[in-house]
Order: sequence, then C-alpha cells, then structure tokens
Amino acid sequence: MMNSHASILRRAALLAAALLTTTTLFSADFSQVKNLALKAMDGTATSWEPGVPVIPGHEPNKANDGSLRSYWMARPEALPADLGVEWPAPQTISSVVVRYFDGHSRGLGPDVARTQQWALLQYWGGRQWRDIDARLFGGDTSTARYIFTPITTTRVRLLFTEPPDPEFRHVPARAEIDVCEFEAYRDPPFVQ
Repeated sequence: MMNSHASILRRAALLAAALLTTTTLFSADFSQVKNLALKAMDGTATSWEPGVPVIPGHEPNKANDGSLRSYWMARPEALPADLGVEWPAPQTISSVVVRYFDGHSRGLGPDVARTQQWALLQYWGGRQWRDIDARLFGGDTSTARYIFTPITTTRVRLLFTEPPDPEFRHVPARAEIDVCEFEAYRDPPFVQ
C-alpha cells in the first residue's frame, strides 16, 4: 500500500514539475494572443508549390481548422512541398507555431520527432518568397516555435525539401510530413 502511495505522489510531483515548466513557455496574458492563421481570423491555409498532389482527407485547410485531430499531409515523392497561410489583408506577425502529427501516437516510437528542422520559413515579399531569419524552439518535439523580427505580409509558409526522417526513407509512414496546425501570431504566445 505504501509503495502505491509513493508511486502516486512521485507521478503527481513529476506532472506538477512538467506543468510548471510548460507554463513558463507561454505569455502571461492569453487574452491578447490570437492565432491569426485560423479560418475564423480570415486565414486560408494553402500550398503554392506546383505539382504537389492534394491527399484526400489531408488538404491544406486541415492545418488551420483549430483541431489537432486533422492534418495536412505531403508524401516524400512530392517534395519540395509547402504549407502556409494567406490573408486578404496584410498582417504583422512575429511568431509561427507548427504542430506536427506526433509519431508516437502513430506507433512509430517516441524517438521519432515529427518536426522538420530543415524546413524553411518564408514570407511573401510581393513578388517572391523571402526567407525569415527565425529562432527555432522545440525542434526536437512535435511542436516547432519560431520567433522573428515582426514582418508585415499577406502570406507565410514553410517550405519542405526533405522528409522528416531521411534515415527511414524505406518506411513510408516515417517519411510523410504531417502538420496538424500552422499558427501565426502578432506577438509570440510564449516567452523567448
């Protein structure tokens, strides 16, 4: 009986420590934080790379619907591929958060991070795509957080040129790029 109580207390302490660590990553004033990429904010998720097939059930609009249960997908043979958001009017943003489909939940194992550390974050400069000089946080987890000097644009995207796990090219499920949510913020929703 004592061992089970100690085990429960140990788990509770670990959970509390994890929650405290997690909460320090986010802004204290959530009321001011708005995901500008959501459909409700007039954001339209799309792909601009020519020739990238749309996979039924995993269209670009699955990446800005506010759900972690749906996702956009690109297969490795379709690379380069891109995913981004376009607005009808210019938006000023300084942060992008990309929530990838977690490989662990697909039975691929906890060591398979679904982030694309070599994905290129870009914005539309009016005539061409321009690279964003961004700091990446969480690149070894299923959520990548980018912070950069504020830019004003009508489009922002991630350009994927490599599969998420190049060493597993022979395992198709590990080579897909799966994005649950592509988020854009005026102010970062987490502390740098």
